[in-house]
Amino acid sequence: MKNFFKLIAFFALLFVGTGTISSQVKYNVQAGLNISEMTNSIVSTSSKLGLRAGLGLNYNFSKLFSVDPSLLIVSKGFRQPDLSYKVSPLYLQLPINATLNLPLTNDIKILVGAGPYVAYGVGGKGIMKVESGEILDEQPLFSNNMLSMTTYKNRFDAGLNANIGVMFGDIVIYIGGDFGFIPVNELDFDTKNYNSSFYLMLSYRF
Repeated sequence: MKNFFKLIAFFALLFVGTGTISSQVKYNVQAGLNISEMTNSIVSTSSKLGLRAGLGLNYNFSKLFSVDPSLLIVSKGFRQPDLSYKVSPLYLQLPINATLNLPLTNDIKILVGAGPYVAYGVGGKGIMKVESGEILDEQPLFSNNMLSMTTYKNRFDAGLNANIGVMFGDIVIYIGGDFGFIPVNELDFDTKNYNSSFYLMLSYRF
């Protein structure tokens, strides 16, 4: 937990300290849709729609290469329709991508990026209902209730982020994905469950 918040503090210092190299750095705001699911689950799950938004930096080391850290709020989770079962964790997420900026014309570029991410669960809840709508179980996520199926046991998440985008002037449209490497749940001794997401994002640089 301390290491994660050190990363957040470092990211905040990047915003403060980039004024002297403004020709190499741009800021951006991002917003879009997140389509998430749980991989390696012992039950059949469906994808869940959520939001993804935040701020970022673009460090342009050259015309063709940049490093792009972001600080995002991301809604993840999954649905299990047969049980009216939905889990909606909310994460504070820090991806850091290395990006190739490939020009097509003077105003249009193709961006291809990939890199690690770390995330920390800050909220959300899990709900299980019956067909009548009656709630069988409802728990805040990341609780210590080890018997509940509607909560994640691990606040930390980390993995690989990758995306491809088209840049029109200062506007970028991305599609991409997050692939978690740290299990958020272990429902039995043989099964570990991981976050997985695909997203569509709109970014504006300034």
